[in-house]
Amino acid sequence: MAKYNYSRYRVKEVWSTPPFRNQQNFRVMFTGLSRVIEWDSDARRFNFFGSYADADRVNYQDYGYAQSLNKVFRYRSTESGNSMAYNNIYCYVDEADITETSLIRRENSGTLLATLVAENGTYPANDYHTDGYWYVRGTLANTAPTTPGAFTQPTGTLEIGDAKVFSVGASSDAEGNLSKYIWEAAINGGSFAKVGETSTPSFTYTIPTATSLKMRVKAADSGGLESGYRESAQFTVTKPMYYWSKYHKGAENYVDFEYKEETSVRNGYSSFRVEGIYFYTAGTYLYSSDISIGMYVYSSGSGSTFVDRFQKISEAKSAHSIGRVKTRDIRGALIQSDINAIEGTYPVNGVHSDGYWYVRGSRVSQSIAPPSAFTAPAINAVLEPKQALTLAFGASTAPSISTYEVQSRYNNGAWQNVGTHTNALTRAFTVTTDKSLTTVEFRVRAKNTSGVYSDYVYSEAFTIQHNKIPTLTLETENNKTLYEKDTFTIKGSAIEPDVGDVLIVYYRLNGGTARGIETKLSDGSAIPFNEQLLFQSGRLYKGETEITGKLTEGTAHTLEVWAADNQGGESEIERRIFYVVPNRPPSLTIDPIEYQSDLINVDKVTVTGESYDPDGNDVVVRYRINNGINVEIHNGPARPFSFDISLSKLKDGENSIVVEVADTYDFKASETIVLTKDKKLTPLTSSTMRYTIKPPAGSAKSIALWILRDPNNSVKAEISMTNGTEPEDFKPMELDSSGPADNYINDLFKYESDSPAEHIAIKLSWTGDKPIIQVSGALFS
Repeated sequence: MAKYNYSRYRVKEVWSTPPFRNQQNFRVMFTGLSRVIEWDSDARRFNFFGSYADADRVNYQDYGYAQSLNKVFRYRSTESGNSMAYNNIYCYVDEADITETSLIRRENSGTLLATLVAENGTYPANDYHTDGYWYVRGTLANTAPTTPGAFTQPTGTLEIGDAKVFSVGASSDAEGNLSKYIWEAAINGGSFAKVGETSTPSFTYTIPTATSLKMRVKAADSGGLESGYRESAQFTVTKPMYYWSKYHKGAENYVDFEYKEETSVRNGYSSFRVEGIYFYTAGTYLYSSDISIGMYVYSSGSGSTFVDRFQKISEAKSAHSIGRVKTRDIRGALIQSDINAIEGTYPVNGVHSDGYWYVRGSRVSQSIAPPSAFTAPAINAVLEPKQALTLAFGASTAPSISTYEVQSRYNNGAWQNVGTHTNALTRAFTVTTDKSLTTVEFRVRAKNTSGVYSDYVYSEAFTIQHNKIPTLTLETENNKTLYEKDTFTIKGSAIEPDVGDVLIVYYRLNGGTARGIETKLSDGSAIPFNEQLLFQSGRLYKGETEITGKLTEGTAHTLEVWAADNQGGESEIERRIFYVVPNRPPSLTIDPIEYQSDLINVDKVTVTGESYDPDGNDVVVRYRINNGINVEIHNGPARPFSFDISLSKLKDGENSIVVEVADTYDFKASETIVLTKDKKLTPLTSSTMRYTIKPPAGSAKSIALWILRDPNNSVKAEISMTNGTEPEDFKPMELDSSGPADNYINDLFKYESDSPAEHIAIKLSWTGDKPIIQVSGALFS
């Protein structure tokens, strides 16, 4: 199984605020509220600190429950005061049912403790582990190749100068990046020294001059990691044995010319003869003018012990040398053949110290250069049943090759010939269908026309994959960022080459639980898969099922997808990185509200504020009065808002105006306004009272005014209705009717102008010592 680099970190436990619910608001007398609540990771309980109930503070109380991880209460006070003074404080009270999992969030504290290599799944991809540490899975780790297998003993005796093949069992590499084999030799018990590199687990080495030899080999991958060494046994090295032929020693005379000096051209004869040690002129007599360039002229007299030789260089010059008769040894009659001795016992072709002539013949233990390594199948190839192969190898450098003998064996069994022995460099081979035979290897040796063999050259042991491995293509986008309510699509196709096998496609998130996407009986064609996950509230869901825990923003999360069959075959794992941006709740602000104390029921209070959404979602802003229905005032991008509340909709006393903002994913926030409407029961003691009215519709044409008064009083009403910058112009209002109301009189005054007016002012005057009790009215467009 593939291994990964893991980083181990310290872990800290922090309190993750639970979801509070059941908001209420009422006055309550309490003591001992705590301003701060903290999670004690050592004691695994909550501690409460401070005693506050000041306005705009958030306070907590456990009532003996929170420390047992059951329930906690949150108080948001709206009045100043100290809880220790037993004040009757007006608060909003929320409660939360809590469990350990809802309160404790284990986090990477950032302190790196160690980096280690482990198989995938040993630790979480990015999470808390049961050993108490936080792990982050990094890149795929490169692991060293395995140590090569045992040495195969070279054939024949190790004789100096021979080219011998040393073979070992093939090394394997988990990442499939095996690069080379490095060969070393130790001569005569000395230190090992590098003698070569190969891409296959065999090496042809020319035996050096030595008495002993030891080989060792290690494998290396493309990442620079190396296996341990595999050492051979110690080999004995000898000089090669040869056959010699023994002859009598003979002698012969020959003419040896010695260069003397340059001289002028002379007359002489065109040739000479030798009798014993004497020279005699022969041929045609030549004058110097007759001698051509490159001809020889011998001019010594007959019976001389030397002869002059001239070679004409130009008309005036020639090269001069003197020849004398000398004696040398020659091979005589054969005395004995097939004398067996090591190299160096006798001359290769000459006279030995014993006075006889010897000639070295063929090697006693003959061996020719082996073929070159196998080139097909390729290194690390995986073979399939019924697969038709063309085995290929390189030629031997030895002359007169008659045949190459190729053999194969399964599961380290007996060697069998592959086809007919010929001098061709390829052989046809079909892989077995027997499922009990899981490996096959090949070897080849050369033979020359004299019947002399080379050493065998071995291939690696190839795996026969009776079950073909599924393949998978993943179309899911890499480095995708998911936002609230986004769909995370795991899409692609897989192929199971073995018709009739069952194919299963799996996926896993952040090293968690493997989940099946698709299961199907293979017909050999591509099988599509498509899994749709919904990102919501920081988690991934399949339908209503939660697939992941809360995913952290800013962290690279990992998707792994692979295919497996019912025979144990698995495809390579395809990986994708993705990121998440969980939705954040909207918020709003309410501007301070100011309104006049002399407003009447027909007047209004204007509320202004602004909504915000950190994710740019559209929002809906609503308000409700006390326990009334919600009234929508805005739907669209977050922005400032404004709405009016008629005083006629407020009850006497305190009124709660709850303004709520919700985004498109129903994440909400709210603010509460408290408006107090007091009854105007204080008698009007002034003899004249003036009111300014702002028409809700912007303008009004007529007005009805009710005045509640003492029966002993008399009242007169005047009105001014103007537009723009016109000055006020008061005119009498008509008394329409009067009638009793309990112990008072209720007068109705009316007035209608010729056209609607923007600015309306009313002036009341009365006589008597009793005040006006109440003034109310209505405007009409």
